[in-house]
Amino acid sequence: MTAALFRACPVCDNPNLAETGMMVPGGPVLRCGRCTHLMAGCPEELFANANDKWDSSEGTMPDKRSERRHVAHISRILKGAAGALAAEPAALRLLDVGCSSGSVLKVARDLGFAVKGVEPAAQAAAAACSSGFDVFRGVLQDAHYEDGQFDLVTLFEVIEHLRNPKELLLEIRRILRPGGVLVVSTGNVDSWTRACQKERWQFFDIYKLGGHVSFFSLTSMRHIARETGFEVVRIATKNVRIREREQTSLVVFRLLRLLDELLNQPSRWMNRGHDMLVTLRVPARVASGKAN
Repeated sequence: MTAALFRACPVCDNPNLAETGMMVPGGPVLRCGRCTHLMAGCPEELFANANDKWDSSEGTMPDKRSERRHVAHISRILKGAAGALAAEPAALRLLDVGCSSGSVLKVARDLGFAVKGVEPAAQAAAAACSSGFDVFRGVLQDAHYEDGQFDLVTLFEVIEHLRNPKELLLEIRRILRPGGVLVVSTGNVDSWTRACQKERWQFFDIYKLGGHVSFFSLTSMRHIARETGFEVVRIATKNVRIREREQTSLVVFRLLRLLDELLNQPSRWMNRGHDMLVTLRVPARVASGKAN
């Protein structure tokens, strides 16, 4: 058995981690008592192999049935980010970190953004490059982009895969211009979905979702933003799922989906949805470097 993946909280560096009593695929869920962050108590060896799931030429490209929904969803987010920057997409330089095979890059390019990507998975990066995108194959820290090179960085469903998310966010802050924006999407451990499903919440599954080990609450997200020198512009959540289809009978699932729909709007108002979207900004007075 290899060493435990986390010896301290990856958000606030607190070494005192407590077990939550939840046992998920890969091991126990640990909690930081200081910032409420949850993390997987899995061994390093399991984590090292889990992300291989996404190394394919398809990557995270949506299938034909969900393509229209994907385009509409990403377009809304990117247009909102352009609004936060008070600029038209054609005037903005965007970097998608963890771009996979280029599904977000394609939407961004079609909107007019000047786009680049970063992707560590070789086959997915090659597929994005073959579609004409400028993609660095590796981790962001090895790309050596210039200080302040980008106006907008997107981090869709990536931060939950990271052993050291602060290191990545500090590098993103360095390459964003003063006033630049970072958009992060991840799961919300404070959601009603997680409260109902407990350890059966799919977001906890290191195998099914390919390497999820770090689980943010609104509190821990705000904490890591402060630690890395970002201002929080907005945190929004949406969607409730009391049960997944495989967790119950078809009849019960359909009845619960009706309840899900009733709870979706209240979950937005109360920030209890399971999908979290975070908009962070580099303070205009700070050009680059580490947080103070």
